[in-house]
Amino acid sequence: MFNIQIYLDKLRYAIIILAAGGSRRLGHPKQMVGWESSTLLNHTIKQANQVSNSDVFVTLGDCFDEIHSSIKEKVHIIFHPEWYHGMGSTISFSVSKIQLKKYKGVILSVCDQPYISTDNFVNLINKFESSSAKIVVSEYRNGQGPPTLFSQEIVKDLMKISGDNGAKSIIKKYKNDVVSTCFYGGEIDIDTVEDLEKLKGSKE
Repeated sequence: MFNIQIYLDKLRYAIIILAAGGSRRLGHPKQMVGWESSTLLNHTIKQANQVSNSDVFVTLGDCFDEIHSSIKEKVHIIFHPEWYHGMGSTISFSVSKIQLKKYKGVILSVCDQPYISTDNFVNLINKFESSSAKIVVSEYRNGQGPPTLFSQEIVKDLMKISGDNGAKSIIKKYKNDVVSTCFYGGEIDIDTVEDLEKLKGSKE
């Protein structure tokens, strides 16, 4: 038992940034929207890379060459050829491409939350480590959402998601084993031109 505990303590966390979508409502790749002297995607990768006990993955799909060439941060790239099947497809494909045995848990993040920070990822891990929960979600001012941490014991459930369904069904399934951490500004994301204009206005 002692040796097993030592092994578990050495396990890390996988942070998967889901950035494969086509940004249809925005009209151009949201991954490349300018933010913090960089782009939304590079900003998210940079924040995740500063989590010491993690490996960071980015799943790309639409406009792969253009977006891939814009990435300036060190990261593991996953290409999802059938990204057009939706978020659920991207989640299940991404999880299937990492070595789950290496990780105590998987954090699913997105690339269009401008106010995401390293603290958001660290808070998820700290909450998970200090509780018996199987899932830790980010709590916004008006709801919940990503980034979300899933424990190793249930992360295979994510590989059963399909189509455009996100991870809400998994969170609902384990609703008695879910805790949360605060993510101020997490409700702000970029889906439309109006969202982008509002974001730019807030910076002026």
